[in-house]
Amino acid sequence: MTRDEVIALLAVANTYDDRKPSQALISAWSESAERAGWTLDAAKNAIHAHYAENTDRIMPGHITQHIKAENRRWYEQ
Repeated sequence: MTRDEVIALLAVANTYDDRKPSQALISAWSESAERAGWTLDAAKNAIHAHYAENTDRIMPGHITQHIKAENRRWYEQ
């Protein structure tokens, strides 16, 4: 994901939890996105799915777990 995509992703998270994206937060989420191979659409979907069922503040690990679970479901079909 590009830096602009990470900023857009954090804006989605902000609508739920009022987080304020700092340079450090953008860098940390960019690192997680790169390591886990997120796409913007998959990560946005993970945020919406997370907050549809959870009240915990979403973290990068939640996004990665959701994307992996979705990929497993897709391959099992």
